[in-house]
Amino acid sequence: MNPFSKAEERRLREAGKRYFSTAFPNPDRIGCPPQEILKAMALRQYDRQKAQEWDDHMSHCSPCFNDFVAFREGVRESSRRRWIAVAIAAALVVAVAGWVLLAARGRRHAPNGKIVAENAGPYKEQLLDFRYQAPLRGPEQNAQKSPVQIPRDRLTLSVYLPVGSEPGRYDVQVLQEPDHPLAQAEGNAELRDHIVVLTIKVDLTRLAAGLYLIQIRQDGLSWSQYPALLK
Repeated sequence: MNPFSKAEERRLREAGKRYFSTAFPNPDRIGCPPQEILKAMALRQYDRQKAQEWDDHMSHCSPCFNDFVAFREGVRESSRRRWIAVAIAAALVVAVAGWVLLAARGRRHAPNGKIVAENAGPYKEQLLDFRYQAPLRGPEQNAQKSPVQIPRDRLTLSVYLPVGSEPGRYDVQVLQEPDHPLAQAEGNAELRDHIVVLTIKVDLTRLAAGLYLIQIRQDGLSWSQYPALLK
């Protein structure tokens, strides 16, 4: 059983270090090994059997003992800095990976390469009722149809689909020019109280105010489009 506590052992080591650092002066460095050997010993890169003779020498030569201690402390400091650098790098990797994961969860890429935001912040509830509104059949109807008004916000849209629509998966996109969607979403439509309701989340905050088209289609069918005014 060790008769000394850790604090007592530390004090004894410090006392021994102070003793050997001054008890054996050797100003002329008689019989001292080259500094390269002391450094190699401190780095534990010197043959152990060959090092024994220099261990004996250091026990009677304060300058060599002090050089060896300085090399060892340099090794410890270098190791400490290296571990700190590794820890910082690891923390940065974890932080960046976490940010990327959160960003990936909050966004998805549309088929045309545009980024569609999801879960990027609070979403407001908004109802679009297309139950009795006929979709546009051509450009000439754009001026005749009254557009639905939609706020430029992050929205949870409850879309009442036209009478006769079937439950199932639907795609939705917002655009101003054909084949150039500016926002996209997808969701499942369900029958609720005899109304087919499609619920989607869409981020319209990046779109400018103005007139747009909302296109909706069920899997395997063609697009139906409705005018919409973003405000």
